[in-house]
Amino acid sequence: MENAVDALKMAGSVLLFVIGLSVSIVAFSQVRQVADTIISYRDRETVYIDGNLYYDTNTSERSVGLETILPTLQRVYSENYRIVFEGLEGPIYTKITGGEEDRYMLDMDNETDILNGGSDGIKAFYAGVIYGQDTGPGSLFESLYIKNRKIRLPSTSLYSKLKKALDEGKTIKEYSGVYYIDDVQKEADDGTEENETETEEVPDINKTKKRVITYKII
Repeated sequence: MENAVDALKMAGSVLLFVIGLSVSIVAFSQVRQVADTIISYRDRETVYIDGNLYYDTNTSERSVGLETILPTLQRVYSENYRIVFEGLEGPIYTKITGGEEDRYMLDMDNETDILNGGSDGIKAFYAGVIYGQDTGPGSLFESLYIKNRKIRLPSTSLYSKLKKALDEGKTIKEYSGVYYIDDVQKEADDGTEENETETEEVPDINKTKKRVITYKII
């Protein structure tokens, strides 16, 4: 009888140990998931590089030529890109609408107040700003962007500036990273805007990444 009682005690101890071990494993799994979430969220922290651009810390770098830059420029208005130029002799163009501002970047989201005329207008803007093509009197570019005093082009196109830099023996470095667009803002009770991440969890759909490519002429 005593052996049976001891056996029951041992069985109960083993059962309690198994239950405790299972609870510990589940708890550690949950802790790991929380830790991974926190680490992943902190990975969104970025390094201040230039202007209002925030890059992922894993930024790549390489020397490039026009054969690399031009195809990338062709995708800037069809994909979620931002392209920044450093070291140019003068701006890519000067924005006039809402006050003059020299622009050294190409980004469709940043040019919504300029672009006009649908896809044809975007093509005209690209050809005029990049190559200085078809910008004379009677052109679509002239009617959409010059007559309406939206932008002013420099005397030398972006393509010519880049080609001149390379012909002079300069190097163009490409820095590729990720820019995290600001989370959706919401209006606070006092009428001011506050970041939604401070009050409630921001949906994943609002955590938008934009690829940013910087070309630095040195």
